[in-house]
Amino acid sequence: MEGVGILSTGEGSRIDMAESEVYGCGNVGLAVERGGHASLKSCNVSEARDAGILVRGTHSLVVAHECRIMGSRRQGVACESSSRARLSRCLVAGSWMQGVACGSGGEAEVMECEVEGSVLAGVGAYGAGSRLSLVNMHIV
Repeated sequence: MEGVGILSTGEGSRIDMAESEVYGCGNVGLAVERGGHASLKSCNVSEARDAGILVRGTHSLVVAHECRIMGSRRQGVACESSSRARLSRCLVAGSWMQGVACGSGGEAEVMECEVEGSVLAGVGAYGAGSRLSLVNMHIV
């Protein structure tokens, strides 16, 4: 995958990131695939030309706490192909498609987050096996 800001790919790969910024990537801001993991705390992912955060593939996982995902030209956060994401106390704003989207069996737990200003939908689950759990949310 070219033009990605940060990439974690393959079983056992892991990225831990805190108080950092990923800005203006030519593709996805953060991509986690093929069993990779990423943990973000108090980070900004903004102005990605694709999804802000893309998680795909079995056993792939992203955990984000107190992050801001803003201005993505596709989804703010996209979970695909049996991957998982856990977001807590995050802001997802200004996505050109969905703020948070799960497709093809992707699962997301989204707690105490704000999703605002998405063009297509604030949040959505699409396709068989996709699951989206929302707790104490603010969606505008």
